[in-house]
Amino acid sequence: MRGRMRLMIFHLFVLYFLCALMQFFDTTHVPQKLTGRWETAYPGYENATITITDSAIIFDNGPAFSDTNQILKVTQTTEDGTHCYTIRYRSRDGEKYSLAMYVNIAGDYPVLRLKNQMHILWEKSPDSHMEVQ
Repeated sequence: MRGRMRLMIFHLFVLYFLCALMQFFDTTHVPQKLTGRWETAYPGYENATITITDSAIIFDNGPAFSDTNQILKVTQTTEDGTHCYTIRYRSRDGEKYSLAMYVNIAGDYPVLRLKNQMHILWEKSPDSHMEVQ
């Protein structure tokens, strides 16, 4: 009986260790080049911003609309020699979504293009170096 108890405690310890190890290798790290507030002057999106933090992606459209979503995972792939970042996130309602994007330097500030809206340029706000809560 004592042997089974010890074996069960050992298995629980191993399970706890594996869970802790999985947290260490978590892939939710958001690359620094993605973080910040992104703005565009594209017609119809003048008041819109996309804010990316270490844990959230926030879609704003002026004072009328704001949607904060939890980032679950960020992956990077290479397409035609260009890095494509895909952010997988969960909405307040628990629905899961993904958003693919490209980031490159154009002029003084980075430029973001959403894969499904390549014609719209999002520029990183100069003051987005400040941490967003």
